[in-house]
Amino acid sequence: MAGAAAAPPDGADERSQRWRIGLPILVLFVLMHVVSSLTVYPDGFPTFTTPLFLLSALLLGFICTMAYWQSGSWWVPVVMHWLVVFVWLMFLDGYGQLGLA
Repeated sequence: MAGAAAAPPDGADERSQRWRIGLPILVLFVLMHVVSSLTVYPDGFPTFTTPLFLLSALLLGFICTMAYWQSGSWWVPVVMHWLVVFVWLMFLDGYGQLGLA
């Protein structure tokens, strides 16, 4: 049929819908760290606004998003986030960077 658009490949609509929802949530996840440093925890501002921290938050958020999509459970990304924060605080001078050491 001339001029007819080809049907999207199987699952393309689902992937597109996931990203329409997931991308704004990922951006919100990163921005939430900045907002919390401006409101709830001002001592965290120097850490939570560095490009390296924001890039790390973006990467962690992306990985957690993928884990949620694969598992279908919120517990998987929650535990992943908790483990990363725990390792950062306890073993990578996170407390020191936040001025809590």
